[in-house]
Amino acid sequence: MQPDSLTLTRSLQQYTGKPVVLCVEDDENLLSSLEMQIRQYLPHMDIELAENGEVALRLLDDLSRQGRELQLVISDQMMTPTMPGDKLLIEVHQRFPYAKKILLTGQATMENLANVINKAELFRYLTKPWNEDDLRLTLESALKLYNLNQQLTRHTHDLKLLNQLTSKLNSVRDQPALLGGIAAAALQLSDADTAILFLHKGGTKVPTAMATKMAGEVSVSVDVPAQVSHATQSLAAIGPGSQDVLLQGAAVKQSSDAAYFAQKGIRAAYLLPLLHQNELKGVIYLESLHQDQVVSDTQREVMNILGDALAIAIHNHELINGLEDKVKARTQQMEEMVRIASHDIRSPLTGVREMAGLLADPEMVGNAASFGGIIQKSVSAVLKLVDDILDLSRLEQGPEVLDKKSLDLKPYLENLASGFAPLTVSKQLKLQVEVTDGLKLVADGNRLSQALSNLLANAIKFTPEGGVVSLVADSVAQGIRIRVADTGIGIPPQDIPKVFERFGATQRKGTKGEKGTGLGMSIACQVVLLHGGTIEVSSEVNVGTTFTVLLPAA
Repeated sequence: MQPDSLTLTRSLQQYTGKPVVLCVEDDENLLSSLEMQIRQYLPHMDIELAENGEVALRLLDDLSRQGRELQLVISDQMMTPTMPGDKLLIEVHQRFPYAKKILLTGQATMENLANVINKAELFRYLTKPWNEDDLRLTLESALKLYNLNQQLTRHTHDLKLLNQLTSKLNSVRDQPALLGGIAAAALQLSDADTAILFLHKGGTKVPTAMATKMAGEVSVSVDVPAQVSHATQSLAAIGPGSQDVLLQGAAVKQSSDAAYFAQKGIRAAYLLPLLHQNELKGVIYLESLHQDQVVSDTQREVMNILGDALAIAIHNHELINGLEDKVKARTQQMEEMVRIASHDIRSPLTGVREMAGLLADPEMVGNAASFGGIIQKSVSAVLKLVDDILDLSRLEQGPEVLDKKSLDLKPYLENLASGFAPLTVSKQLKLQVEVTDGLKLVADGNRLSQALSNLLANAIKFTPEGGVVSLVADSVAQGIRIRVADTGIGIPPQDIPKVFERFGATQRKGTKGEKGTGLGMSIACQVVLLHGGTIEVSSEVNVGTTFTVLLPAA
């Protein structure tokens, strides 16, 4: 697969062979002398010779076709009238603007010099016969300036590419395009032949995108084999807090992956951790088969800047995907809640409609009070369900809905439990309250009462006559623990994970047919979470159920 959503600037031209110096002189003896001196001073370069400007231009055409790098041109001024040195260097400048130009002259006019300085950026002119030391120093200075200019050009190109990439990263939503773009950018910002992006998932580094360079062209794939070849030991050593690792020269042979490098003919490698707030998001891995250098010092600086930007981009992409997943899940929950709520609202409203129809019958007089009670009960059920839905929605907005104050738990919980006395008496249940003296809690009393009331009502609902419901509060190392326990019918094991979901796994009726809205446990859970606490449930069928709430101490 070749992602194309993230288009990047083409990399700088890659040259072949040794760099070239071109010497142009119509005097054969001087040309031979110049060649010998340059060969002595610049043994790392290829020397091309031309006896006049016309021959020189044909040589330039050949160099262009071959992708050769022309670094220096040394030309005599007084050659054929149709192509003197100043005109030749101007022509050279149009084709090879970065090459340094040196003019040899003993008879050039000021007009000639001004012309070549202005139009060809002449580096220097030497008078004939030249001094050998002067020639050597001129060549050294010209090459030093050329290399500095090339480094600056490359660095500027890399920074532009970096800016281009980082400006696009946060706007790319398609994951293959993002990951493929990262691998391609890493390759173009280096001298590597291969770049692999590993993402860190669940403690494992997974290859997710690969870019390769051939003949200056970059090819990208996001279908990377799980066993793609790489320096496994070096990659495994990269973790949170790691620095980038550069393996070139002697470091390749001394590396823990030396056998792999030797087998594959790898001459240099580079590993860049992608860290966001010291969390490892991934690793960029680079290899070079053809050069001993995979990144220069300036490229390494740019790569580290890139690494920071890429880690942020991956982090943001994860957040966006996570939010999208949450939105989908939330939408599904809402659709399910609406479906269930619609069913639960429809049932009592159907009863209201039927009772209202009977009351409208002129002959139906004696049962009016009974029907009115049914209507009142049905309407109350609908209103309770609507109130719970709205209340749960408000609670999910966050902790700003809380009004926290200091609570003395013993009188607070005893007062709360007393409100359930009529229910326990009617079902012949024993309600036990045990609260350690002196317990303090900072909480929203009304909201906490709402949560605990739902737990107590639930315990009473599912406990048969003669059973026991208890409300116990004490202090533990983690904070204040409040337990609501019963000796009721218990919860089937398969339903326990769904207890705190809206409408639960099933809407069970109580031991006397009691039925709630199905939102009580969700509301209780949300209240506890907003207080920074936890709530857990343990249960055994026909033995009983215990809800344990743990809240931060005051």
